[in-house]
Amino acid sequence: MKKKTYTSSATAVCANCNGEGSIEIPGEHLGHGRFGEPQAETCEVCEGSGLVTVDKTTVVSISPKNPRQ
Repeated sequence: MKKKTYTSSATAVCANCNGEGSIEIPGEHLGHGRFGEPQAETCEVCEGSGLVTVDKTTVVSISPKNPRQ
């Protein structure tokens, strides 16, 4: 059986903040359907850049097929 491993990396948009670099936290509930001002925090996943590096590993296995079994 032959095995070959391929590794690649690519840049992708952060799925946590949708590429914006910050996440909007809703404000405090003030009652009667009212909320305080929302606050923006830096995304912890991409650290504010909006982009992340994705590492991919693919393993290809080639094995003989015995039709008699």
